[in-house]
Amino acid sequence: MIENTSRLILYKYRPLVDSVKKDQLHEFTYKMLSECGLFFAKPNSFNDLFDLKIPIETNVTKKDYFENLNKRLLLQGYKITQKDVAEIEDQISEAGGIKNFIKKKYAISQEIYNVCCLSRNCLDPRMWGYYADSGKGICIGFKTYCSDNEVTYIKTKDGQILEENQNFLPFVTINYVNERPPIVNFFDNKKDQRKIFEEMTNHLLSKDARWNYEEEMRAIMKNDEIITQNVLLPKTEISEIIFGYNISQELKDKVFELLKTYPNNGRDIHFFEIEPSTNKYELIKKVITR
Repeated sequence: MIENTSRLILYKYRPLVDSVKKDQLHEFTYKMLSECGLFFAKPNSFNDLFDLKIPIETNVTKKDYFENLNKRLLLQGYKITQKDVAEIEDQISEAGGIKNFIKKKYAISQEIYNVCCLSRNCLDPRMWGYYADSGKGICIGFKTYCSDNEVTYIKTKDGQILEENQNFLPFVTINYVNERPPIVNFFDNKKDQRKIFEEMTNHLLSKDARWNYEEEMRAIMKNDEIITQNVLLPKTEISEIIFGYNISQELKDKVFELLKTYPNNGRDIHFFEIEPSTNKYELIKKVITR
């Protein structure tokens, strides 16, 4: 049961202004605020070249491949037919062999994942620099909820997740590691399928330790689990908005104007701005009023 409100706030860093028309809000930041949504990206758009790129053992025989495929299909209540085998054999030939076929199928399989990445840290200068227009952007904080397990949730509007009675996105903590997890032998017929799934999940939730400053939590949804990559939330779910430094009052007013469509004209949201400390290499978060 997902009911308890968590004190944890998860943050999204965004540029605030259009890169050309500096007096206008950034198109996607405008959309995020006006609609109150979270965007789920495809892994091939990530800036980390290793992230969600699961290395799969390709040195397998066709016999092993078909035996494994049949085993997985049987678990789903489906038995492979001779027609299926013939079609796959043609695809293997077209790919230039089983190794290239598996590589191609794996590349396609990455397209089934949609990922939303948020941070537990709203004051990291590197993220303000990289994701928020060199500190002149914005950081949006979302409320979270907890349950009896270790997963953190963000509430969605009705009908956003294609699972009956489900209105929460599950966010899990990223593991930062010094060594990349081992190659997954997806076609090892001597290994329990649950073990293989655990190995793949380990890759999905692991990142190079050099990214640990991001303090990332992520939600991973398959194509058949969400209706769109832009998942909408109730307009009660933004908790904070933090402006970067040296942002004009005019741009702040544009944001405040957008939030008038929120409950209580957006006055339930807490507003802050950051400024560099004068005696330390750190950022200070200051309360501001509308």
